[in-house]
Amino acid sequence: MRTRLSLLPLFLMLTGIFQPLWAQRQTENWFFGNQAALEFSSAKPSSFFSSAMISPEGSATISDKQGNLLFYTDGQTIWNRLHQQMANGTGLLGSNGSTQSALIVPQPGNDSLYYLFTSDENIAGNSTNGIRYNIININANNGLGEVLANSKNLTLTGSGPISEKLAGIHHFNNQDVWVIAHRFQSVGTQDFLAYKVTATGLVTTPVISTMASLPVVSGGGHLKASVSGDKLVATFTDYGIQVFNFDNKTGMVSNPQTIPNLFPRPNSNSYYGAEFSPDGQKLYYTRKDSPFNMQVWQYDLAGGPYAAVNLINNTVTSGLGSFMAMQLANNGKIYVTRHSTTVLYEIANPNVLGNGCNLQAASFFPNNLLASSSMNGFGLPNFIQSYLAPARFNFSGVCAESPTVFSLVNPASADSVNWNFGDPASVTLNTSKQLQPSHTYSLPGTYNVTLTIYSQGFASVFERQVTILNKPLVDLGPDTTICEGQAHTLKSRFPHSPFNERFKWSTGDTSAAISVTQAGIYWLQLNNGKCTTSDTIRVYTKPVPTVDLGDDFFTCGSATLTLDAGNLGATYLWQPGGQTTRTITVNTTGAYKVTVTSDNGCSTSDTKNVSMLGLPGMDLGNDITACEGEIITLRTGIPETAPATFLWNDNTSGREMQVSKSGKYWARISRGGCSYTDTINVTFNYCPPPPQPFIPNIVTPNGDNLNDKLTFINLPEGDWNVRIFNRWGMQVYEKKNYRNEWPETKISHGNYYYIFENQQTGKQFKGWVEISE
Repeated sequence: MRTRLSLLPLFLMLTGIFQPLWAQRQTENWFFGNQAALEFSSAKPSSFFSSAMISPEGSATISDKQGNLLFYTDGQTIWNRLHQQMANGTGLLGSNGSTQSALIVPQPGNDSLYYLFTSDENIAGNSTNGIRYNIININANNGLGEVLANSKNLTLTGSGPISEKLAGIHHFNNQDVWVIAHRFQSVGTQDFLAYKVTATGLVTTPVISTMASLPVVSGGGHLKASVSGDKLVATFTDYGIQVFNFDNKTGMVSNPQTIPNLFPRPNSNSYYGAEFSPDGQKLYYTRKDSPFNMQVWQYDLAGGPYAAVNLINNTVTSGLGSFMAMQLANNGKIYVTRHSTTVLYEIANPNVLGNGCNLQAASFFPNNLLASSSMNGFGLPNFIQSYLAPARFNFSGVCAESPTVFSLVNPASADSVNWNFGDPASVTLNTSKQLQPSHTYSLPGTYNVTLTIYSQGFASVFERQVTILNKPLVDLGPDTTICEGQAHTLKSRFPHSPFNERFKWSTGDTSAAISVTQAGIYWLQLNNGKCTTSDTIRVYTKPVPTVDLGDDFFTCGSATLTLDAGNLGATYLWQPGGQTTRTITVNTTGAYKVTVTSDNGCSTSDTKNVSMLGLPGMDLGNDITACEGEIITLRTGIPETAPATFLWNDNTSGREMQVSKSGKYWARISRGGCSYTDTINVTFNYCPPPPQPFIPNIVTPNGDNLNDKLTFINLPEGDWNVRIFNRWGMQVYEKKNYRNEWPETKISHGNYYYIFENQQTGKQFKGWVEISE
């Protein structure tokens, strides 16, 4: 199809987390439009901007079975997974102005070779290059791939009235692939050309299906297969839409049905995008109702040839030349482009009839818009549609050493089956012919499970990757016996796994370890989100010895005390001292602890505090003489840790008393029925005040030994520093531990200022002195 509009760069911004539930991962990456790129590995598609391709219409992308990008193309150039041009990957004879400019098909049974089919643009009913094919060795150039030199731009259909339609669907055997092209052989007739790609290569002789065409036809528009491979839909941009039956065993197309045109065709280029719902019962297509607007329609295929057509939304898009491609994704939703706009639409529930299919602006975009300054093109990437089919079998249980159960989605469609669980180490257990078998994988890992369904004389092979997880390791050890009432820690003997394992104990505790003191049966259940493992341990108890040293002991004066731990025949350890006898004799104050261990290995400890308050027990000291005005503190000398009561002659009860008057003072200490009194005399006398310091204010350094030096008189004891300044504030002298030496040399007459400072107390004297003859 000729494209006359220039396209601005297209960027899609998508967010979310999703793991495809039912589609294969070869369709996980989408590259299309102007540098647009989507990744469908999470709940909602995410957008990134590393695409090197600018394509106004057709494109194709392929990923490996793990969802890793391999390469993408617009039908003219191939870009590898590093977004570089693939070796020998330029100058292809497709056209990025073709509706379906490319289709990528892996060679069955070969992980190295890929067939790239290209479609040229159809102008005035003719295609210059027709359908060509290229063979790519993806393992070349360290996995970046190359187009084989002798297998580039090989002719498949030749030039002529070849449409821009190019579809892919798996053969009934689910191994070979049908590549379906379309042409107008003569006026009023149309041909479908089905080429088969097998494990031995491409069969270049097509299966041709000829039938009547619509009255007016054109080369533009899409050709899509249903994911089950039993239907085809073709849009003809100048006239309408037809639905066909497809036999994926033989490649034959039959039974054309024209979708009713309920409204007059407003102008040319009216029909463009089309897509089947995943269940194959609804058909969606886009139709222009004016030169500036496109509509999305739904057709009910389950209602027969005249089933209702539902207009889902009549204000989907606007813009000159608005074409809208549609493509099913591996999340089960259908995406719709809006050319010359900044919005991508999605059909969120395509299996639902009517407006419940939920056509809406794709909610994974911020504000439902593309990145600033970007716009949609016409097309979306072309895929082998059966990659998007629901899985033919399911499985449950993904833990090593536990059964994984497999089941067919539609068991009625199978005459017989053969399973290969991808686990050759299990030898004869690796295969089964049961409809719902189970298999136990002994080791974690990813296994390729293959199901062969035999039906109607054909064998269809389906493959899914099954990831088996390691069960959490848990071992509480053997049953154990603990001493009654003493704490014992239970935990798994295996190191704690870093994989966010969740703990659940029989006690309801969710920590990695618990402490128990009673007999019983305890279990630990470990879960890593998928797999659960548990272990049980029985805990027994044995008696512990009873030890009682009696109440704490206090006595006045000197005494001895015998401590008896009892429990004849046990072993003993006393602290302090380290004695190992049943009894010990003590005569000093202290805390005495004994640990008794019986013959069953259980131990018990007890402690007794012994206080021996020796007489006289308290001493207030010698009589005290002090100066009037002082305050004297009388102390009992009993440490704070010694429990006792005190009484002073003034009825106070502290361990100290302060006095300021002469007199006789006494204190009494009492404890445990013992008491002791001590007396002290305190005398306060008059004390003359100390002489005041004197600093002369004149010094005459004339050598007559009279007033020659700056001399301090009655200065308090201590080390004094001196600094002397002239009248302009300049320091002229400094001396530590001054001893009346200044001036030491001849000095000018005048006034000087001094600062004397005690090094210990910080006390200062400041003043001035005159130097004269």
